[in-house]
Amino acid sequence: MVMLIDPARYTLNDQQIAAAVQLAGVTAGPRSSLPDASGGPDPERALKGSAALGRDGTLEEGLKVALGVLAAPTATVSLSANVAGATEATESQIICGAPDGPYVGTSGPDRWDLALLPTLTDAVLYADEMLAITAGLSQVGEAPVSLGLAGLAAFAAFGDAVLNAKLQALLARQQALQSTWTTAELQDFLSAGLAHEDTRWATTAIRQAAPVPFGDGAAPLGDGLKELARLGLVTTSGDAWTLTPAGYTRAAAFGQLVNVGAISRITVDASGQPTVASASVFRTVLGVWLLTWNTTSDGARVDLEEVTAGRALELVRTLLRGDA
Repeated sequence: MVMLIDPARYTLNDQQIAAAVQLAGVTAGPRSSLPDASGGPDPERALKGSAALGRDGTLEEGLKVALGVLAAPTATVSLSANVAGATEATESQIICGAPDGPYVGTSGPDRWDLALLPTLTDAVLYADEMLAITAGLSQVGEAPVSLGLAGLAAFAAFGDAVLNAKLQALLARQQALQSTWTTAELQDFLSAGLAHEDTRWATTAIRQAAPVPFGDGAAPLGDGLKELARLGLVTTSGDAWTLTPAGYTRAAAFGQLVNVGAISRITVDASGQPTVASASVFRTVLGVWLLTWNTTSDGARVDLEEVTAGRALELVRTLLRGDA
């Protein structure tokens, strides 16, 4: 079931946001993107006819709250979402105030399209509308697996190989599905996915949702295939690689993509050092899959797992609160 919210929204141009800052009496901190309050001599005039002013001609209370959050943000949560196969992604940010709220959502081509999210729950639902977590079925899948970038690239290649085999079988009106490919065939699928922008295919979708460069300059595909074999997701005979039932279930899910999403929280400490926590969220026909990223100086690893919608929403909640 899709949960929707209808937050108070304020769409302002640069002149109007400067006027609103002046009327609100807020001071932009060092991490704020707000302009300073040195607006013109008649800020009410600049805001006339906009949703920023109430019927009595004073600044809307909700906008005052939103500007207070924007003036002194504690963190920024970036969101990206792409309906599988669409040519463009939608991007948004949630600016964090106190852990339990308020928050402010920003979206659209207009820099100052603001949505006041009074509570943490409102912020979670705002993120869900983009990530499509509750937009369909969900279930607990098999145990999560931890992959390096080479293993993830090999997994993505298998996802595209399975989808290609399914499409070929469908056209031929056949039931039998291929589950074995050579290294060269898998490399071709990986290369095609990295070269194109169609997010109905696993490699492209994962590349778009990844917070780090994915695929380009990665370790040889053979290293990733060996990693999948160690995890029991594939077996090998000569140069042939065969998905096990556990591997096939995972790879096939990434051939049923509906929505491709990414969420990252950026927190800057007192010294100006940023800390980033990221996850990729894949809504498929039958479930929700997460890639939870752990990036260090030694490289990146991901935990791949199928989760319930409730578990995915809890991850969003954790990133918004900063508990990660």
